[in-house]
Amino acid sequence: MDFYCKGLFFKQYPSLKNYKMVMMIMLNVLFWLCQPGFALASDEDSVMLPDIIVKEKKSYFIPYSNTADRMGTAILDTPQSIQVIPTKLLEDQNVNRISEGLRNISGINQTDQSGGRYDFLIIRGFETAPEYINGKRYQRLSPPRDTANIEQIEVLKGPGSVLYGRGEPGGIVNIVTKKPLSDFRAMAQLKTGSHSFWRPSIDLTGPISENGDLLYRVNGAYESRESFRDHVESDRIFFAPAVSWQPTLETKLIFDGEFLEDTFTPDFGVVAVGDSPAPVPLERFYGEPGDEITNKDFRMGARIEHQFSKNLNLNAGFLFSRTEQDGLFTLPWRFLDEDTLMRLPIDQTYDSDMYSVYNDIIGHIKTGQLNHKILFGISYSYENSNQKEFLNLDDAANRTGIDIFNPVYGQTGTPDQLNADRESTGKAFGLYVQDQISIGEKWILSGAVRYDNFRQEIEDTLRSRTTEQEDDQISPRAGIVYKPVENLSFFAGWSRSFEPLLGTLENGDAYDPEIGEQIEGGIKYEFKPGLFATLAVFNIDKENVLTPDSDNPRFRIQTGKERSQGVEFDISGSPMKNWDIIASYAYTDARVVSDNRIAENQRISNVPYNQASLWSMYTFSEGILSGLGIGGGLFYVGERQGDVLDPFTMDSYVTADASMFYAFKNWKLSLSVKNIFDEDYYADGKQRVRVTPGDPLTVFAGIKCIF
Repeated sequence: MDFYCKGLFFKQYPSLKNYKMVMMIMLNVLFWLCQPGFALASDEDSVMLPDIIVKEKKSYFIPYSNTADRMGTAILDTPQSIQVIPTKLLEDQNVNRISEGLRNISGINQTDQSGGRYDFLIIRGFETAPEYINGKRYQRLSPPRDTANIEQIEVLKGPGSVLYGRGEPGGIVNIVTKKPLSDFRAMAQLKTGSHSFWRPSIDLTGPISENGDLLYRVNGAYESRESFRDHVESDRIFFAPAVSWQPTLETKLIFDGEFLEDTFTPDFGVVAVGDSPAPVPLERFYGEPGDEITNKDFRMGARIEHQFSKNLNLNAGFLFSRTEQDGLFTLPWRFLDEDTLMRLPIDQTYDSDMYSVYNDIIGHIKTGQLNHKILFGISYSYENSNQKEFLNLDDAANRTGIDIFNPVYGQTGTPDQLNADRESTGKAFGLYVQDQISIGEKWILSGAVRYDNFRQEIEDTLRSRTTEQEDDQISPRAGIVYKPVENLSFFAGWSRSFEPLLGTLENGDAYDPEIGEQIEGGIKYEFKPGLFATLAVFNIDKENVLTPDSDNPRFRIQTGKERSQGVEFDISGSPMKNWDIIASYAYTDARVVSDNRIAENQRISNVPYNQASLWSMYTFSEGILSGLGIGGGLFYVGERQGDVLDPFTMDSYVTADASMFYAFKNWKLSLSVKNIFDEDYYADGKQRVRVTPGDPLTVFAGIKCIF
């Protein structure tokens, strides 16, 4: 662990010498801790805090979410689509990666052009990353997250800039981590499966102090696997400690952290030829045997929840994260002819430090017949990253070409020519306010606005050039909810997003940020306690998209526009005792509206018109079958287009999964089968030279003991 020891703060991470920020955090925490106590509100009046809004996790439906408005509002009362994936579903489906769990939600598609280095998703037609943890921004270029420390995954559909700052308009993914529990519990689990898969894990929690004001939790996992793909394997170790301290009834502090080390073979898939993926075996590998990347990811955070009175709460926190990446791999680049793929050998290092702090004040005010729930917040983040990249471009076409039908490895040179050496620094400040107004029992109005200041500087050592940019943006959101009866709501909302772009136009002016705008409406209905459905229609426009300048190809202009519109349906919960279901359907029409290089009305890559899923699980609680659970599901993805610059088609597919478990005393045995009928399919194809084959028939078995 010397990666984090030996002068952690000032040797490994000299940017922590930014003492002003450290002092700001320390004084902030001390200020709130030193406030005089106030009477604790009764249960019926108290405002829910983010870490206690989820009390029932035995169903697939979670009634509350903190992601949409940072106030723990019921999903039924939120004028925007939001879905939640709980731990129970992740366990029932034997999910080990976030992307596997998110296939249960409408309008989300997998996309990975990084060879497995990062988690990227497409939500409502626009690419994004799960870059929020417990409501705080995390590093975008961080390795795929492990599920061992995930309590639930919350997905907000549409722009989230009004509360979270810069981001894509399709939506955001917020990871809620596991919290310490007051009762002792210990869990040990071992999973094994196809392709030499092994995964032991632990989950320990309980009290430290006798009076229970000090609690702990430790999650850990090790995973080793090979692949159906030639020459591909991975090993990862994950560790996540957490401590909570509640010195008074009104105050709670949580300190937590994560460490992940992931060593794997970067895999960019196969290629497309003509109008479809090439007719080659799905296991065909176009890198080099021995290609390897090591990711190290470290996060530590602290947050405080304080209740001044029944009408006033504070939520504040700090997050530090560091990501390191070191890799030597072979990147598919372009075709030299119809049978030969040119590749680039790359030696790349990357590291990034990020600090973020936030303060949220939540208050209740009553003015006449109006009940206001008001949020006021401030956030600040600082990020510093360094990248160095070596290539070998000398005679690259002759030395790195590989026959896609008859590959011969070992023909690449050594990447010893410096191609990139840059340092990037970004600072972001946000100020936001939100008012949720309840008018009687039937109407809820909400409005919010945020101001952002974003500064970025890139120092390119290789080219002796420094680029600076600063943007100020106002992000609004408005919504309305009508509830004719207690368990039914009609909602409508309008929201905007922004994403800064670095660079300049031909005249030297800095690029404007990309702007996204969504109009959404729909219905939410709770059929019975624990069974919930959402139907939504939406239209999202993204403007200021970069496109080549037809008058001067060396520059780009911002006349590009993209549009996504569609219909989504999600249902989750328990139709009856012991029976859990989750199902979804999405129709998405995502297109390029205007661009100087891409054909008008071209479909956006890897976004199907139609997509659906259904999963069902039944657990017997009586008789000879008591403790037995049986489940299964279908996942359908329609035909998609790959590579907007040189389109090809990926066929639709359906995969079927099944799962069963048997629980007795403190033990639980499980078996799951994915892609039962061994369907051949392609999960992603954003570029012709990087088409991702889907996993074949895969079997997993597990044993778990809870003390």
